[in-house]
Amino acid sequence: MQYPNISQPQASNDDYKGVHKQYGLSKGHMARHQDMKWSPQAVQESDYYTNICPQHEKLNTRLWNWIENMVRDLAKQYDSVHVVCGPIFTDTLNGYIGPNRIPVPDYFFKTLLVYSNGTPQAVGFICPNNADPLTVTEAMCTVREVERRAHIDVYAYLPDEVEAATEARLDRTVWLVK
Repeated sequence: MQYPNISQPQASNDDYKGVHKQYGLSKGHMARHQDMKWSPQAVQESDYYTNICPQHEKLNTRLWNWIENMVRDLAKQYDSVHVVCGPIFTDTLNGYIGPNRIPVPDYFFKTLLVYSNGTPQAVGFICPNNADPLTVTEAMCTVREVERRAHIDVYAYLPDEVEAATEARLDRTVWLVK
């Protein structure tokens, strides 16, 4: 579905025709449809192509799905979960799909931030966009590593000293316990 307020070319259904069969790619939602049920408008907007990237089906149904389920579990456990995610492109681009030449990301990232007893805890994931997804522990990294690879400042709104400490720390036990 086209995002109504963007005048630039966008992906369309035509871009995804046949790519699953030919390349194993599917429409990978960055914010998943099922997590938007709190609002009919949010459900509709989750299907805009501005929220979708060509994602390998095995990544989408395995590791990415596990991380999405983790976010849902964390949302039940904590008052809020701050999630930032998106594609990562490298110099060795994975190619393009469709008539609009939609670039295929090389990786996807997702970062999560929760406040546990008033202390921010953060984790990052970097997932190769291919048929051989990593395990959760292999994909897990610091937010600082995500920032380095994705060229973004994920939690810039945190006070500098809190941001530096939170983004550099990774306590795997916080994230792997359900």
